[in-house]
Formats: sequence, structure tokens, C-alpha cells
Amino acid sequence: MVSVTPSPKPTGTERIKMMSSPRVTISVGPKKKCYSLPKDLLCYHSPYFGNYFNCKGVKAQKLELLDDHVEDFDALVDYILNRTIPAQKHANTKRNIEGNKATITQCLRFLVYANRYELGDVSEVIYEPLHKALYDLAHHKRRIDAGDLSIDTNKSGQRCGVDGDDLEIVFRTCPAESRLRALMAQAALSFSGPRGLKEWAEQIENVPGFAGELMEQLASSFVRQSWVDPLTKQRKNY
Repeated sequence: MVSVTPSPKPTGTERIKMMSSPRVTISVGPKKKCYSLPKDLLCYHSPYFGNYFNCKGVKAQKLELLDDHVEDFDALVDYILNRTIPAQKHANTKRNIEGNKATITQCLRFLVYANRYELGDVSEVIYEPLHKALYDLAHHKRRIDAGDLSIDTNKSGQRCGVDGDDLEIVFRTCPAESRLRALMAQAALSFSGPRGLKEWAEQIENVPGFAGELMEQLASSFVRQSWVDPLTKQRKNY
């Protein structure tokens, strides 16, 4: 599970000093794509790499991650150098169902990868693009349910909403009180509605923390004889 707090963003002076530190070489993927990174900056953000490169037994400042994917490591480097991830760059772009699902996958892959290399809580860079993608999917589903055939149909067969596997990743990886947990519970409720919670029976039974978060979102969504969709903020009758 991720650390509650990431390393604080270094000051300009600290960053310049870290960027000027000796470099380490990391080879990623089966084709061994080579990265030359400033050691102090890398180790500052990742205790995992700090423990490896600062170990007394490691003389050659090199590491091979042959089972990793280059695109995952690219996102890690982008985060360490710029505190951004690729999914943020297109967060405001209009996308179809497949595009939004791809954004969700990209965000959650980075969440898992950041957890593996101990980057701390990366919700600050994941939340907005993830929220935008889930929000757009909720509107796609609403229009499909209303029989609007003018929208781009889901040609890939992907469901128009959050998946159980997505929920499990977030609740397994993020600590209690994480706003990503709240967001995913909102997305689950938005997809199923208050009468369709059996959609999440498996996650309610087996994913620690999900049932409580879902019930909290459900309780806060009801207003008299209607409920407020926690993701889109639209009021609906029940």
C-alpha cells in the first residue's frame, strides 16, 4: 500500500543540486531501453531506488528492470522530473468510451507502478484525469440508457462505467481516507444506481474498505425522494 505522504516537492535550489548529482543508468524492458537519471533526485522520490543505489555492495551505478514496461517507466520519469503523468496532458480532451477507458487504465497502471517503487501518494496527479474519464463515462451511460443513438457507440464491447478490477486496484493500493477511494466508490454508485448495488456484490464482500466507502457515498447522495449522483452531481428520482 502506498505511503500516505509523498516526498515534498524540492525547492528550486534543492532541485538544481539534485539534478546536478552523479547519474545512474537504468535499463528497462526486454530491449533494455537505457535511462540516465540524476541519482539524488531519483532516490529522493523513491526509497526503493535509494536503498538500491546507496547500498554499500552496489559499486556500478546500474540497474536492469527487464520485466518492466517502457511506457510505465516513462510515466515514472515524467513524474519525478515534472510532477506530471501523460494522462494529465489530455485530461480536458473530449473522448469516446474507449478513450476514457484507456485513460482510466493509464492512471491505474501508474498508481500500481508508483506503489511498486515507493513514490508515495500520487493521487495529486491521478485524480483530475481519472475523475474526468469517469465523469465522461457516466454521461455516455446516461445517454445510452436514454436511447440516444447519435453518440459514438462502444465498438470494443467495453462496458460504459467503472470495472470491479479498477475498484480492487484502488482499494488495494490506496490508504484509508484516500480521495481516490472516495472517487471510485462514487463511480461505482453512479454506474449501478442505488438499486443496483448487487452489481458490486463481489467487491462488497471481498475488497476491504469498499463496502464502508460505498455506503458512505450512498448515504450522502440521498435528498428526500431523490438522490444526487455523486459523480455527475445530477439529481435523480428513485
